[in-house]
Amino acid sequence: MAGLWNSSLRGPTFNRKITGIDAATNTLTVDIPIRYTLKTRDNARVYKVGEAISEAGVENLSISMKRHTGTGFGDLDYNKVTAL
Repeated sequence: MAGLWNSSLRGPTFNRKITGIDAATNTLTVDIPIRYTLKTRDNARVYKVGEAISEAGVENLSISMKRHTGTGFGDLDYNKVTAL
């Protein structure tokens, strides 16, 4: 993916939309809460980013597990004591 990925942003990133700016209190309001404290000590910054990829998906994908044919999956098997 050389030349296609933008790796200039280091550390955790939070993609949010700015819904309000209060210049008097130096406050940004975003559309989705950020559950972490963002500190200037940690070099927290706000960047304008381009549009995200949309309408992309995976077709004909199937995920499964091998079926367990043994015992232990009955409705009341949680009551049974098994030897280890």
